[in-house]
Amino acid sequence: MINATKLQRAEKRPQFRKSNAYHEAGHAVAAVAQSIRVQSVSVHPDKSRGTLDWYSGARTTIRQGENLYGDEGVIVLLAGAAAQKKHAPSSMRRFSAVGDYEKAESLVFYGVKAEAARHALFQKRWDWLLAETGKLIEANWPVIDAVASRLLAAGEISGSEVTKIFREFRGVRKRLPLGPRY
Repeated sequence: MINATKLQRAEKRPQFRKSNAYHEAGHAVAAVAQSIRVQSVSVHPDKSRGTLDWYSGARTTIRQGENLYGDEGVIVLLAGAAAQKKHAPSSMRRFSAVGDYEKAESLVFYGVKAEAARHALFQKRWDWLLAETGKLIEANWPVIDAVASRLLAAGEISGSEVTKIFREFRGVRKRLPLGPRY
C-alpha cells in the first residue's frame, strides 16, 4: 500500500522540476543570446546542501571583454526567474530565484543608499534591465521552451547543445542598447 503523503510528493516533484528546468534554461539562453559561452546546464538534486530541493546551474565562461558584473551579467541573473515566471506564474523557487534577483540587485545598486540623491539614476537603470530581460525572454521563448524540454529529458546538457538549439529555433541574439548611465 502506498502512503498518500509519498504519492502527493511524487506528483509534485515533476512540476517543481519543470519550473526548475525553465529557470535554468532562461539563464542559459540569455547568456547565449548575448554571445556569452555556456559550458553546461543541469537540473540535479543538491546533495551537498543536505536538501531534497532541486538545485541546478547554468555555468558560463566569461571571456575577456565580457563583464559578469555589467548589464549582461545582470540580465543573465534575472533571466532565470523571468523564464520561470513566464512558464508558471505562481511558481517560485525562493532559495534560487530570489537569490539570483538579490544578487543582480546588489550588483546594480552596489554602494548606493536608498536615500542618496543618485539612487533614482540607479533605479532607472534597474527598471531598464528588468525590461530588457523581459524582451529577451519573450524574443527567445521557443528556444527556452526547447532547452527546458531537453533538460527535463536529460538532466544536464552541454553548452554546445544549448547553442545548437538556439540556432535551430532561430534564437534572437541581442546586444544591449546603451541604457541609462550615471
